[in-house]
Amino acid sequence: MIRALFLLLLLPSLLLASKILNYNVHNYPDRVDVMVTFDKPYYGEIRKQQQRTKMVIILTAATITSKKIENITSPLLFKLMTAPDKKRTKIIVEVGKSVILQAAKSLDKRQLRLRFSKSKQVVPPPVTAQSVKTDTAKKAEIAKKTDTAKKAEIAKKTDTTKKAEVAKKTDTAKKAEIAKKTDTAKKAEITKKTATAKKAEITKKTDTAKKAEVAKKTDTVKKAEVAKKTDTVKKTEIAKKTDTAKKAEIAKKADTAKPDESMDKESSVNYYYIFIVLLILFLAIALWFKRRGAASASGEEGSADNLDHVPMVFQKIVSSDNKLMAVAIGVAAIMLLTPKVNLYYQIEHLIEPYGVILSDEKLDDRGFRLDIKDATLYVKEIESVKMEKTEVLLFLLYNRIDIEKIKLSSTFEQFVPTEVERVNIQYSVLDPLHITIEAVGDFGTAKGEVVLRERLFKMRVEPSKLMKTRYRSTMNKLTKDDTGGYTYESRF
Repeated sequence: MIRALFLLLLLPSLLLASKILNYNVHNYPDRVDVMVTFDKPYYGEIRKQQQRTKMVIILTAATITSKKIENITSPLLFKLMTAPDKKRTKIIVEVGKSVILQAAKSLDKRQLRLRFSKSKQVVPPPVTAQSVKTDTAKKAEIAKKTDTAKKAEIAKKTDTTKKAEVAKKTDTAKKAEIAKKTDTAKKAEITKKTATAKKAEITKKTDTAKKAEVAKKTDTVKKAEVAKKTDTVKKTEIAKKTDTAKKAEIAKKADTAKPDESMDKESSVNYYYIFIVLLILFLAIALWFKRRGAASASGEEGSADNLDHVPMVFQKIVSSDNKLMAVAIGVAAIMLLTPKVNLYYQIEHLIEPYGVILSDEKLDDRGFRLDIKDATLYVKEIESVKMEKTEVLLFLLYNRIDIEKIKLSSTFEQFVPTEVERVNIQYSVLDPLHITIEAVGDFGTAKGEVVLRERLFKMRVEPSKLMKTRYRSTMNKLTKDDTGGYTYESRF
């Protein structure tokens, strides 16, 4: 019952044709094997038709997608063609003379091997009466000689064997014992040498592998370093060319847009001096009115009414109680009315011979401060720093520059992090020989000063984790102090 049920379940797969997925040709000196692979077990019939030098093999219940022709370089098989034929597949081959076919399926019926080989039939010579007699006589003579020789040999062996058996046994036992000892010693020596050789070979292979690994790592590091240097040089060259082009464009725009800029700067500075002269003249007139009032006070009228003819603003300025206020008002007026934009252009003109140029900036005079936005700093025609926002505070006795969101050029990327959050620069008349600097960024924090008399720049850095891990070459140039920080000094 179970067997019948199994056959019933297997029947649909038997009725459906198997599909040929592919075939492979294996060419050997004495045969050619064609391995045909099906998508499921193949239960069809294999039929063969011989047509002179052609052999047609028909696989029933087997299909193939398309026709295919393949040339084969073998004395047994020249060409192989597969073609679909309804629910059959024809395999047509061109074979040599005396080639036979042997077909065999694999155990799972999913592969079929077609073997083409030479026929090994041997044709016997023709049999005659004379040859039969000759063979019989020869056989009889050979048998007779053989019997005689065997009898003589047996007799001889019997006589000799008994005599030699005792000596042979003795010699054999001695030889066996000596051979056994020799073999044991040789085996032990061979085993020892083999073990030593294996250990030496393993050690040699290990050393070779280690050396190869070290050499490989060294080559990798060198290649990476060379590639890095090449990329850096290329980037620097590209940046230099780009910066040169930008600088030329900026200079061209500057020449086109501001042809009379130097004249404007010069005239603005002249306005600044004119303003100072007017302020001094204003104070001189106030003092003249004061002296005139004092002279009138010594005459007929009292001093309280002698300043009525003096304007009220001059009376307040020249009064003895408001001299400090007058000075404060004068200083504030100087700071407020100073032409900061024109002074900026004048400073930019002074630093240009040193190869330092600021461009693309947007200036805004805010009274007591000057705002600079989106400035780009070029050093020796190379774009070095981009500053998003800069505030310049001018209070005469105390001056300060605050720079925010600084982006260094990619040229510095291999030395320090390129993102700087802010930089503060301070200068006071109370300490005229020192300029203090503070900075915060991805590199950490830094505090430093410029000693003008000694032409010395000193800085103390608290490096960040990024700075310690990725920029070791830069950290090696800093000196570690007792508190765990790092210092740097340079003269200019």
